[in-house]
Amino acid sequence: MRADRVDAHPMKRVLVGVVSIGFAAVLSVGCSHSGPGASPAPVRLPAPTDTAKGQTSDALAPSGPPSASASAKPVPPPLVTPDRLRTLLVPPDVSGPMVGSPLGFEKLFNQPAPAIDLGDRSSCAVLFGPTVHDYGRDWTAYKGAQQKNAEDNADHVVGQGAGSYEDPEAARRAFAAAFPPALTNCNSVAVNNPRDNNTQITWRFDVSSVDGATARWSRVQLNGGQPTDWSCGYEARLKSNVVVYASVCERGDRGAAAAAQLTDRMLIWFPDA
Repeated sequence: MRADRVDAHPMKRVLVGVVSIGFAAVLSVGCSHSGPGASPAPVRLPAPTDTAKGQTSDALAPSGPPSASASAKPVPPPLVTPDRLRTLLVPPDVSGPMVGSPLGFEKLFNQPAPAIDLGDRSSCAVLFGPTVHDYGRDWTAYKGAQQKNAEDNADHVVGQGAGSYEDPEAARRAFAAAFPPALTNCNSVAVNNPRDNNTQITWRFDVSSVDGATARWSRVQLNGGQPTDWSCGYEARLKSNVVVYASVCERGDRGAAAAAQLTDRMLIWFPDA
């Protein structure tokens, strides 16, 4: 009996060891099991840092003035080449509705109008419409048009002109020379147009505004010194390397507004016009 009891102790120790090893194996398999239905072990994320908090919250405006590099540089307007200059002119089927009349008669020009001599009022000559003198010597191409609703005795007459230059600076110089601020001194001046055969017909100027890129003016026909209902509105514009103008002569006082519409349309080729 004592011998049996002595022999039983080693067996008990063996069984306890086997059970312990098996239990450890079960725990090991359970922790690494990734089959269906298994719950993944929870992942502990690190606490967010200040940078992470800033990225997930509303951004605040930076302090101080913006840096020079942050300011977007304006894109210069494109240059108009001589072969594209004609496309700036507004065709009669578009200009007609702007002035309220069909314009079935059109003449096209490749040169500015000849200069006119107003004697001691020569500084006001451009107000009869820009001429070859006003476009200067540096223009590279010119396209112009005259559109009327009748060949003779028309009551709607539209004029357009576009001159191109080598670069924007050359165009700016030409515009500044043709339309100086002193042009406002021609307000209320009445002169005869040398192109008119009737010396009783004179024109009185009204310069609305002149700046470095736009000039607006009108002229009213006088007969024997008395105003008539016939007038012409003008607008000249500088854009990139071109100088354009439009004129509308008609009865009433809508010519200036129509001329502004025409120059807007002439410059639609430019993205920011």
